[in-house]
Amino acid sequence: MLKQIITLLAACCLLQGGSVAIGAVMGSIYYTEEGSDYRVVATLSTSSDSTPVRVIARLRPGQIITLSVPGLAGAQEQAVSLIRTGNRLMISDAGAHSVATN
Repeated sequence: MLKQIITLLAACCLLQGGSVAIGAVMGSIYYTEEGSDYRVVATLSTSSDSTPVRVIARLRPGQIITLSVPGLAGAQEQAVSLIRTGNRLMISDAGAHSVATN
């Protein structure tokens, strides 16, 4: 089962984010407002010794980006989706949890 950890980091109204775990992959996700877009940055790694991967996307209202970790052969992948809903960025696995609001 996907274990999800969300910690709100409200540095200011323009920078919001949190942390996430997708299986053995852990990392942080934050966004900044750039015009009408949210610039979403996810930095993910399997350990503090491994090279992290950074994913950057610009989301407009109604857009979604999914981050996933493959399962073993025959097993289901583990995934989270980042969903831009109005002035909110939601994170969803089985249910939706607010990462940050503005």
